[in-house]
Amino acid sequence: MDCQRCHEPLEPGAAFCGNCGYPVQSSNQSQPSQGLWQGQSGTPPAQPPITSQPIPAALNGAALPSYAIAHPAQHVGETTAVLAVILGTIGIVGSGFLIPIIGLVFGIIGMCLGTVSRRRSHRRLALIGLAIASLAVAAGLAALVWNISHYKTTAQYGKTGQSTTSSKVISKLQTPCYSFNLINTYNISNQSGNCSVTMYNNQTFATSTNVYKIVASETGTTNPEAFTQLARQAVDTDIHTNLPGFSITRQGPSSFAGSLAYTAYANNNQQGTALMETLVLHLGTKDNAFDIIHAVNGSSVNLQTLEARWRWQ
Repeated sequence: MDCQRCHEPLEPGAAFCGNCGYPVQSSNQSQPSQGLWQGQSGTPPAQPPITSQPIPAALNGAALPSYAIAHPAQHVGETTAVLAVILGTIGIVGSGFLIPIIGLVFGIIGMCLGTVSRRRSHRRLALIGLAIASLAVAAGLAALVWNISHYKTTAQYGKTGQSTTSSKVISKLQTPCYSFNLINTYNISNQSGNCSVTMYNNQTFATSTNVYKIVASETGTTNPEAFTQLARQAVDTDIHTNLPGFSITRQGPSSFAGSLAYTAYANNNQQGTALMETLVLHLGTKDNAFDIIHAVNGSSVNLQTLEARWRWQ
């Protein structure tokens, strides 16, 4: 028999629907029972034994159907499983943005919640939460490994002066700040739209005998005297800190391609290498400070070839 209002199945003998509370209109209440023993003599059938187990009460004390009885543990298990799915998803998304801590933390929490909810109801949803949380942890570990590897690569290139951009064997280059066309070809590394360049004449930067490095930046001053003072301090610090074994032989104000500059010369007698570093101030471009380094195997070095073929943009 079904409820006349919500059409949910009713328990036998229930006075009210356990789903919506609608009163049950039983035909047995409106008509007298026509049993086998009505109007006949004899012994009526035995009544069913009364159990000592209490029966849950409805609105007026009638029996409450079993499907209407709430089970709090089921709702707690469902909520925990849903949280495991949500946290695992957040962990995967965070790892996709190369933030490993998000994937690891949210993934581990999601795995704990999925394990707890697996012991209760909604086992399938709990398993889904466990799977997604496990993927989040794996993605977080992958992001962590990538970040460590990328950091090591960046640090390595920063020490050698080599660019992470793939190089091309060319003799001319055009950037937003300047262009040049050299006589010889070099392996030239330059990111599109960037004014910083690395050039070397062999297969690798470390094995080359003639290398250039140009670092473009924006200086905070356009005053010639202030720039000269800052350039001198920067050159001294760079050579003594980043170029061990080199000693400065001479330095002072200079010019490069018509712009104010400050140049220092240095040698490494043990390696038989000569180096010069020039800081140039050029107004008119967004990057107005250029650190140009030229190093060769030998005792003397200059920027004459590069300067003669240099054009400001």
